[in-house]
Amino acid sequence: MQFSLKNLSIRYQVLLPVMLMAVVLLVSLLTTKTKLETEQQIVSTNTENLVDYKDTIANIDDRIYPIRISAVYAIYDAKRRSSFLDELKTTSRDVTGELQLLERVPEFKAESQSVRSAINDYINYSTRAVDVLTRHDRGEVSDSEFDAFIAQYRQTGNAMVGSINQLSESVNAFSTQTMAQSAENNKTLMSTASMAILLVFVVVFAVAWWLSGLIVNPIVKLQSVMREVAGGNLRVHAEQDGTNEIAPAKR
Repeated sequence: MQFSLKNLSIRYQVLLPVMLMAVVLLVSLLTTKTKLETEQQIVSTNTENLVDYKDTIANIDDRIYPIRISAVYAIYDAKRRSSFLDELKTTSRDVTGELQLLERVPEFKAESQSVRSAINDYINYSTRAVDVLTRHDRGEVSDSEFDAFIAQYRQTGNAMVGSINQLSESVNAFSTQTMAQSAENNKTLMSTASMAILLVFVVVFAVAWWLSGLIVNPIVKLQSVMREVAGGNLRVHAEQDGTNEIAPAKR
């Protein structure tokens, strides 16, 4: 079935390609806008999460390093040992709460659990240390046993710090990778959107050109008839197909 605009007003025939181009381009722009907003939302969410992860690591550091300093004081000052035990309990509770955020992230779950285990080992060792220190002060623990215990205590603390540092490095690496991936996705989306809009413009222009041909061809034929009439050829006639402004009136 041949497509024809002969029964459509010239006004609407002229508006049709313009409206077609406008509607298609508008839909393309709205689609692109929606995709860009979605990508920007993902970037914003990732950024907020990464800030939370880094804050969590910083909070853990802020709670762990003070107890190591307190442990040193407790070794030499018996009066600080009771408060040191209280500090251990508070730190254990706070750090457990902080680690729950990171344990919910699949990329950090294993290392977060490793940090939790290392911190628990250190806190348990610290609790034992108070008893060992007290007995050493009373002469119930030899210097060699005491030195071996302190050396092991130090290794336990270093292992804890090492696990925290490893988790921090993983968070930093994940942050860098995530932000780089978001930037790449945004770049790809912009490139794809630009190509899509350009393609839509070309297709719509081709359709508009074809529609303009349907509009112009009857006018060109009518001009040819008018020239024949002006030249004295009264036997020529125009096509009577259609009902728009340029179609001859039917008798």
